Amino acid sequence: MDEILKNALLDTVKMAPLLYIVYVAVELLEYRWSKNLKEYVQKAGSAGPAIGAVVGAIPQCGFSVVVAALYSQGVVTIGTLLAVLISTSDEAIPVILSHRDKIAVILPLIATKMCLGLVVGYTLDALYRRRNRGVRQHALAAEQGTCHHDHQVIEDACCGHTVGNGRSVKDLIVHPLLHVAKISGFIFLITFAAGYGFSHIGRERLASFFLPRSIWQPLLTALIGMIPNCAASVAIAEMYLRGVISYGSTISGLASGCGLGSLVLLRENKNLRDTLAILGYLLLSSVTAGVVIQWLFG
Repeated sequence: MDEILKNALLDTVKMAPLLYIVYVAVELLEYRWSKNLKEYVQKAGSAGPAIGAVVGAIPQCGFSVVVAALYSQGVVTIGTLLAVLISTSDEAIPVILSHRDKIAVILPLIATKMCLGLVVGYTLDALYRRRNRGVRQHALAAEQGTCHHDHQVIEDACCGHTVGNGRSVKDLIVHPLLHVAKISGFIFLITFAAGYGFSHIGRERLASFFLPRSIWQPLLTALIGMIPNCAASVAIAEMYLRGVISYGSTISGLASGCGLGSLVLLRENKNLRDTLAILGYLLLSSVTAGVVIQWLFG
């Protein structure tokens, strides 16, 4: 037990400095460009899913929240929303970056999720084209100031900080520290649990709990990804890095995982049936993509 605890602690401590560097870089990017990105998404029109897929791919915790709020206010299309939710990787990218020997997988992972976001986004915008005409007119009216509805966008991201350029230099330094502390805690718990399982249960028996080489594994990881907490994406990333789940199942889990965006949608969207349909599209597309990728590439 002591050896397992020691190894988990050492692994976590080794990752923390690189995680901090990544989060500072992301924080600076968010500080400098988040306001512009929100405006691009709102003004995107028919290009919404393409811009949404790019915005969602940025490894941060705020844009899925913001776009979910914009959708609830009727100023972005359903395809744009799904493109952002699917391409969002939450904490998985920083976690993978902290494993230097696994960095090569990041670009294929991001590209796969962006392509899936594009396909699902444009498909849904085609299916909802009548409703989307009204959404685009509403967005244009909001931009021109002729719409009298309240369009105050939720700015709070994962840790309660404000997305955008309303923060001090101190915030840009302190928030990444808080983020690293929280994610390091998740990594420690997951690493310790994995080490304990491998030691006392056995790697093969433990891996069997995740239904290896089964079409049900992508469904299992997609359901884990739907949990509105960054611990889910951390767990999926760590399971993939340890060889417990396949690449296809990793895509399923990370595509369905959208941080707190789903919670904001449940809270802000007044049409519960519409919200459930969106979550259903998210789960269905994530599982389908995972099964196809697993079937094609093993």
